[in-house]
Amino acid sequence: MNMIACGNRVDVLDVYVEDVEGTKSFYEKVFGLPATRHPDCVDFTFGDTILHLRDVSSAAEFIGPAEVASSADGSRGVFTIFVADVDAACAELARRGVGLVNGPADRSWGLRTACFADPAGQIWELAALREDGVPGSGAGARTWDGTEKRIGSIALFVEDLQRAQSFYRDGFGLPAGHDSHDFADFRFDRMTIRLLDIPRARQLVEPATVAGPADGLRFTFCVFVENVDAVLDELADCGVQLFKGPVDMSFGHRIASVRDPGGHIWEVVGQIS
Repeated sequence: MNMIACGNRVDVLDVYVEDVEGTKSFYEKVFGLPATRHPDCVDFTFGDTILHLRDVSSAAEFIGPAEVASSADGSRGVFTIFVADVDAACAELARRGVGLVNGPADRSWGLRTACFADPAGQIWELAALREDGVPGSGAGARTWDGTEKRIGSIALFVEDLQRAQSFYRDGFGLPAGHDSHDFADFRFDRMTIRLLDIPRARQLVEPATVAGPADGLRFTFCVFVENVDAVLDELADCGVQLFKGPVDMSFGHRIASVRDPGGHIWEVVGQIS
């Protein structure tokens, strides 16, 4: 029983920000999604994934002894929304006051993309097929408001692609999908986790910078499982080391976490027995 056998999707993204209210307003304006306020966070629903905006001051409870990166340290990953027309989406975002980090540009890997950053520095990518018939799915609404605001892919930046592939293949029990010398894809239900080596990551986000693994974290993952301890035993058998926990939280969940070779933290969450 590995982690993905229990859920096969990324259930929650925790994004750490210095200004929860300002970032909340940005998300409401840009994505057109309603916010739900909780005592310890604000959340938005992107398809099957809930995104929590958490104040950086709360990070130690969840990810300590790891630290939260400064927004000036650069990026360790990119969230992607697939659209039918990148240029039209960018034009609409410009009308909403959003500036681009880069693009729109045709990429050598077969997509037309553009990137922008939220107030906390987290980079978002808009991606669509180029007009030259590269295989894939570019279908969907032609307007930004009509586009499903679903995180279709998350790119994670890693220094050692082979080690990171082993972590996801063995610990998560997933076969690699598309892969090459500089990337590897793993499918989590309707979302793809794409591992990018550092040169490819720099191509994606420049002129923004890529943070190092020691610079800290701006986001973490959460998957829900039926039995946290059983999953941890299975991960240990696969050679995955425990990062933190397990610990029983006051709100009724048992939580533990592991960390991939690129420093990205995955929380394993279940109900307290």
